Amino acid sequence: MSFIIDLLKSYICPLSESDKPEALADSQPSYSNTTEPYSSAQTPSYEPQLSSQPLSDNTAQVESYNTSAAGEGGMQNHDIVNQAWQTANNNAQEYVSDETYTQEPVYGNGVTAGVIDAPSLTTASAIFGSRPPSYMVCTPLRWKASKLKIPVFRRYRGASLSEDEAMLYSKLRDDIGDQSLNSGYKRRLTPRFARKGASNAANGDAPDSVRNQIMRHDPQFATFHHAYLNEIANFDLQNAFLEEEKQSQLFRLFAHVSLTHDPQATADMVPEEVWANLPPDPEIVKLEEKRAELKQGIYRINGHIHEEKIRQLTKKIRKTRAQREKQVVKQYHEHYFYNRPTWDIERQARGEEEEEYAEPIININITERARLADIFCHQPDDLSEDQIFRLKIEAVSLMVALCDKRETVKRDRIQQKAKAGLSIKIEPPEVEHKTVSSPDRFPLLMYAAQCPDCIGDGRLSREERTFTYCRPTVMNDHFDDQHLVEREQAERSEERIRCEHPKCQDVKLKHVNHFRRHVQEVHGVTLRSSEQVQQRRQRKVKRRHMAKGNCQN
Repeated sequence: MSFIIDLLKSYICPLSESDKPEALADSQPSYSNTTEPYSSAQTPSYEPQLSSQPLSDNTAQVESYNTSAAGEGGMQNHDIVNQAWQTANNNAQEYVSDETYTQEPVYGNGVTAGVIDAPSLTTASAIFGSRPPSYMVCTPLRWKASKLKIPVFRRYRGASLSEDEAMLYSKLRDDIGDQSLNSGYKRRLTPRFARKGASNAANGDAPDSVRNQIMRHDPQFATFHHAYLNEIANFDLQNAFLEEEKQSQLFRLFAHVSLTHDPQATADMVPEEVWANLPPDPEIVKLEEKRAELKQGIYRINGHIHEEKIRQLTKKIRKTRAQREKQVVKQYHEHYFYNRPTWDIERQARGEEEEEYAEPIININITERARLADIFCHQPDDLSEDQIFRLKIEAVSLMVALCDKRETVKRDRIQQKAKAGLSIKIEPPEVEHKTVSSPDRFPLLMYAAQCPDCIGDGRLSREERTFTYCRPTVMNDHFDDQHLVEREQAERSEERIRCEHPKCQDVKLKHVNHFRRHVQEVHGVTLRSSEQVQQRRQRKVKRRHMAKGNCQN
């Protein structure tokens, strides 16, 4: 397990259920504003170094040199720990010295973004195969000066990743919270939990001055004791009073484990019968009746005399219903964690058998992610140095490949369809599997509700590339919002316009209308005309003005 421990040291910090209360504001910059992105000025300019020491010893040197710089590795695809640890570093420090040591994840980030100043270091094998001169202990790897201010985590605009716009804090906070609840935690995790866990891990093992230096705390304000100190004391007071040998290690373990973690719990686990028996909300019923009275049985409201009021009511109904559903989910989650221990005790008292827990099957569509998870989670203890070296190269190469992959909201719909098919227990899912595994995975003739651009996006999984929307209208909305603007910009700048289908990428198209005609004649997909697109955009602008007017009123 030495390789996996070494590789994950730059990611993992102690996270425990006891470390879960919200940290209070300290002397560091506050990120409570949900619309405030990470500032690129707070991104540390880390630079890894190549050491002449053996690989296993080098990792220990790296970790002991600068603990606060251990989490700079970044990818577009990342889990809770990666995001939280990166946030902890961004909150903890502004800049570190040029002599900061880092590890494999930073190498992967450097290879992916092309930020290493040495032109020859373009692969993981080239980086790990380089050695410093015999008269030096290590050789710094310099970042390109033009890349130092680019945020590690950036925003997506449509289908493209922004070059310099940092990811919003609200995105990171919501993703961590949702993933933590789906992992079975009682309360939502936030990026501050990683920072709190790291500070408690350093507390006691390092002097207070070193701990404050790592956390960027001013010792005059005792920030750690006010906002970060674990409220569960890891001290055996009973044995100390009895003058017996203290179980210090056991209490230290109890202070850092998730005692209330329930792997069967999820973010939304409200049973269907609860939703079915939920009484209607009087406020929502009143709003729906008022809207129905204004609509007078008319489905399309464009140009309706009460269009503005109807849209206001629709927006308010949607918002109120979402708030109610969120409240129901939250209340049932609290109800479950409060009553589950009692249910288990009473079940044992009645002599009933324990419910058999079946671990959920995790379907990973991205092969690089599946292989990377296998490397991280399944490591023999008897690996040789050469095997560890090869696994490190493979892990970084997989990280680089994973950075070029994308996942969209269509993934959730695909998973929901798969679950629905399994619950019904019929044969069509097997037939679909046989069809997908045929040699022609991307036929020229597409379904009318398939996106002609997504089918050629190699960053997506095969299921997302061949995803079929419920209606052609919904597909056209997706195409207009995600892909059309880029094609129009290419037409104005007289750049090449091409079809993204794997079999038509060499076809030369003159303009956007030529592309529309090609897609309709060759692929059987009908896109909106320029006039229809313009009309839709005008309607969106009109509705946006209505919404702004309502907010001002």
